[in-house]
Amino acid sequence: MAKITVQDTDITVIQYNEEDYISLTDMARSQKQEHIIFRWLSLKSTI
Repeated sequence: MAKITVQDTDITVIQYNEEDYISLTDMARSQKQEHIIFRWLSLKSTI
């Protein structure tokens, strides 16, 4: 796992099948908006 720093916040970067993925949770925590992720996950269209 690697980390990048964006506006003084560490964001986790994971590589899977030669693709890079960033952590939406880390991004939401940096904004003190973790509830945004939970709301997004609860939407029917997300699945």
